[in-house]
Amino acid sequence: LLSFLTRRSSDLYRFLMEVLAVQGNVAEALLTYEDLRRLLRHELGATPGPETQAVHKRLLQGGIAHRGDLVRELQTVLFTDIVDSTQRLSSLGDRAWRELLVRHHSVVREALDRFEGREVDTAGDGFLAAFESPAKAVSCACDIISRLGELNIEIRAGIHTGECEIVDRRVSGIAVHVGARIAAAAGPRELLVSSTVKDLVAGSGIAFRDRGEQVLRGVPGTWRLFAVRPESVLLSSPKYRRQTGPRRMI
Repeated sequence: LLSFLTRRSSDLYRFLMEVLAVQGNVAEALLTYEDLRRLLRHELGATPGPETQAVHKRLLQGGIAHRGDLVRELQTVLFTDIVDSTQRLSSLGDRAWRELLVRHHSVVREALDRFEGREVDTAGDGFLAAFESPAKAVSCACDIISRLGELNIEIRAGIHTGECEIVDRRVSGIAVHVGARIAAAAGPRELLVSSTVKDLVAGSGIAFRDRGEQVLRGVPGTWRLFAVRPESVLLSSPKYRRQTGPRRMI
């Protein structure tokens, strides 16, 4: 459990450090590393992992890309993570948890390949992926939720479309933060999307349940969220049926 918490904290803080650095906030990224170092030392008696330390070293040496290297593009971002992962780890133990993660990662990556998504980052049990098509992102997420459900792995997922900053195939910007917060608001085996995504897939046959206006932590204003009805994805997309075969949507 200790090693899991250390890795997960390092992964999340490392991702934040890289986003801040790409946005030109190198000083804040360095402060974030110091926050992580203090957190791990005081709470867990541990130190940041080698990958996080490597990012910190590159920051000190000026090796992170700057804003001049950025390209801005409209992207659809998908976030997923396992529900109650810490409790699941505690009940399974380290070895069984690692085996579960191998199965989880395999299912997610196979779905990304089928639906033309691009893996951007993974932090422990969570994935960030980018798509050119919002409809493909929705179909991919529904397939992942269904397939993992058959393995008794519950995840939550969130999708948002917006202008992202891209450098070295990494995406950042407010749209990415919005997508992460939307995923955090989802329940077990639920896919939430922003109103932007709902509008972009109009006419596709994908149906939604209105989840109302919600405040997303750290994001200004209120956001209207919608839960995807997975059975409508199966019915609306012949391509989905060809790629996944007959399935029982969970």
